[in-house]
Amino acid sequence: MKNTKNKKVIFNDKVYIQIIVTLNLVLIASLLIWAFLGYTNSIESNIKPLSMVGSYSADDGEWQPLNSDKFVNKGYTKVVFKGKFSQNLPKRKFVTLSLCDVWGEMKINGITVAENYAENRRVKTDTPGHSIKYIPSEYFEDDYVIELIMKSPYPANLNKSAFSDTFNFMVVGDKSALYEVLLKYHTFGLFVGLAVIFFGLFGFGFSGILFAKNKYNYFAFAFVAISCGLYMITDEIFQFLPLWIDNPFLCMLIDKLPSYLIVLAICVYIKANVANKTTVLIMDIAVTLSFFAMLMASIMQFAGFSDILSSEIYLYPAAIIGLMGGFSCIIVESFKFKNKNSQQVLIALSPIILAELLEYINGYLSLWPERILIRVFMIISIFIQLVFLIKATVAHYKSMIKYQKLQTELLQSRISIMVSQIQPHFLYNSLTSIAMLCEKNPKMAKTATIEFADYLRGNMNSLKEKNPVPFSNELKHLKTYLSLEKMRFGEDLNIVYDIQASDFMIPSLTVQPLVENAVKHGVGMKDDGGTVTIATREDEKTYQVIITDDGVGFDVNEKKNDGRQHVGMENCKSRLKEMVNGEVIITSKRGEGTVSKIIIPKGEE
Repeated sequence: MKNTKNKKVIFNDKVYIQIIVTLNLVLIASLLIWAFLGYTNSIESNIKPLSMVGSYSADDGEWQPLNSDKFVNKGYTKVVFKGKFSQNLPKRKFVTLSLCDVWGEMKINGITVAENYAENRRVKTDTPGHSIKYIPSEYFEDDYVIELIMKSPYPANLNKSAFSDTFNFMVVGDKSALYEVLLKYHTFGLFVGLAVIFFGLFGFGFSGILFAKNKYNYFAFAFVAISCGLYMITDEIFQFLPLWIDNPFLCMLIDKLPSYLIVLAICVYIKANVANKTTVLIMDIAVTLSFFAMLMASIMQFAGFSDILSSEIYLYPAAIIGLMGGFSCIIVESFKFKNKNSQQVLIALSPIILAELLEYINGYLSLWPERILIRVFMIISIFIQLVFLIKATVAHYKSMIKYQKLQTELLQSRISIMVSQIQPHFLYNSLTSIAMLCEKNPKMAKTATIEFADYLRGNMNSLKEKNPVPFSNELKHLKTYLSLEKMRFGEDLNIVYDIQASDFMIPSLTVQPLVENAVKHGVGMKDDGGTVTIATREDEKTYQVIITDDGVGFDVNEKKNDGRQHVGMENCKSRLKEMVNGEVIITSKRGEGTVSKIIIPKGEE
């Protein structure tokens, strides 16, 4: 039954690996096929991107010719466009205007046809948030002049792409046109984000269940992967959120919150992999700081004190400080304390932490497009951790095979112990002695028969013992054995018990082989017999079992070539080492006797 059970565990682990690998391959294959072949070929051209011709004025400055293909934000707080669309608009369609993090108003021939100003909302707020406006194409007939006014309530470094995002996101079509835009141009990004979340839930999350020893490590990185996946998804759909959520500042919150969540997840992951008291304390502070930044950003958004984009100017730096504190801790743990888990975390998190810092710097300097670098580095970090996960899974699988092998060897070892303890000559001698007593002393023969049965039962029960037993149990079985030997040797065998400590655990049948050697090969080989003493001692660090005999002794350095395997003694030593980290020390001198000492460290299991 035991072997079957162990095989089942290994089978489950193997199936787990196969399922994870198969699902990942299927998901990746589906992602590539769907993204590159499916939608790009199946969606008809029902949507048309719009461009404008005319002029624009930035921050009430001079009017300049408008080239929509090369329009770039330069830290403006207000931009006004005048002109018309460069193409004719189909009838019975809608021009879709997506306003994200800007106040916007579109006028046609001086008449407002769309705007998102706060005073016209049901809920008053100073947050532009995310909203979508639909303008019937009939408004753009004959001679028309479009005036598109956009204002940003934020510092330029926090909102550098809002004007171009709005200007370049105008399309014409049905009200479902944005769904087609989403499916046609954002499918790949969505599937990448979903794949990352999948890895987090099923790859790292389930690994936390499989690897009980490092479960918090894998659960924590699952949190990192899920937050990264959410970040990637919101980065693809932030302009589409008003399609499903009719609340501008809630759309903004959903868009911005994942960036805080990533910092918090990284800090939690680092905390799960540090061990030094100082670094643990620092990471507690870092996690608290990151969580506080995310919580305060959300509270101030809902309370109307400051929206989440405005609060980034002082809350996001706090999160970055917590992130850098965590990164410093993982470096210290890796190099100073040689923490293996921390070394893996350092390798896995370095790309994503570097990306977070570079994105923060880029927010002020605008050296490259927003969010591009961080998405690439997120994938690199998750891939590195996935490699570590595969290595750990393979190692775990191998350890389970080794565990099964050890269990089989242990069972064989117990059988060998039992057989070695019940030697045929011992059985013959004991039964012969009992037979002789039946004639001379029936009452003693009855007692000897019961003791012999108890001895056999004790050896059989040893097969069931997986854990150490109280020394008192071992001593009871030992006395039964010595009583039978005393019956055989008579006055030639003297037994002395000097038990000064008994409150400790010891593997079953580990004292008897030493006592048996003292009887058979010690005093039993001496013409006039001798004495075997069983003593126990306790000091500050160890428990000791001492077996002393005044028999013939032997040279401990002499290699025995008696043809016997000495299974009992070898099993005794190996089980003491494996089960209680104990050891056996034997000293002897020819003609003087032997001392065998079992030493068991306190607190060992």
